[in-house]
Amino acid sequence: MKITAIHLYAIRLPLHVPFVISYHSYHDIPSVIVKIETDEGIVGYGEGVADEHVTGETWESTFYILKNTIAPLLIGANPMNIEKLHEMMNATIYGAPTAKAAIDIACFDIIGKKLGQPVYQFIGGRYHDEFPITHVLSIAEPEQMAEEAAAMVKKGYRSFKIKVGTNVHKDVERIKAVRERVGDDIAIRVDVNQGWKNSATTLVALRSLRPFNIDWVEQPVIADDIDAMAYIKSKTDIPMMIDEGLKGPREMRQIIQKNACLLYTSDAADDSLRVDLGGRRIIKKASFVVFFSC
Repeated sequence: MKITAIHLYAIRLPLHVPFVISYHSYHDIPSVIVKIETDEGIVGYGEGVADEHVTGETWESTFYILKNTIAPLLIGANPMNIEKLHEMMNATIYGAPTAKAAIDIACFDIIGKKLGQPVYQFIGGRYHDEFPITHVLSIAEPEQMAEEAAAMVKKGYRSFKIKVGTNVHKDVERIKAVRERVGDDIAIRVDVNQGWKNSATTLVALRSLRPFNIDWVEQPVIADDIDAMAYIKSKTDIPMMIDEGLKGPREMRQIIQKNACLLYTSDAADDSLRVDLGGRRIIKKASFVVFFSC
């Protein structure tokens, strides 16, 4: 099988209401859709959603790299040879994980269609028969977030990810308001998106959060400060999760060596999921759990 064409579609998906996190307020979601055609008539689709605050990539740069660097490189290549494609892309351009992930997803789509199997069957198989969907609460006033959570519980949601990362005391008010409104039987996870910056501020917040039965706190400090994550983990019994701080196998090794977290999350279009440098073996040997976010 050979790749015969790669088509790109740069789109912006408008949101009904702004989605607010610690470092940005989103009024739409910029996305690059990749469509790969093959000589066997099988077509695969992938997507890259760039975040300049996390990887330094933009919507425009991702489209440009795909159009001018990666797409011409892969014409004529076999989309079934995932590892070889990544070697080709890595040898041609350093980094650019969002662009590479879009290609990766499209190629896996092609492989699944070729084999007549869902992709999960050949990357480990089905583990859960079903799993709950978590509703994400955008940063707002505490009462507004509590009202939204209560409305979502009525619709059947049993878990929430609360976005925080502004003023610590206001963040604690937000979490407290949601917990009091939804009760003790609802799972609450807190995503700071680096907003508490350092270990000192984070530990102040964590001491205030102990009464609220938090499942975990995600990426409270600056992404590159793995030492701070390790220090925080040693000082609290609330599980710590790394997200923006894990960009690839190198960071994964550092996190494991420093015992910096119990959990790590990776966005669905994040090229750090690639395991060509031994990441799969590292994950299997490490005592932490991998979550995927959308």
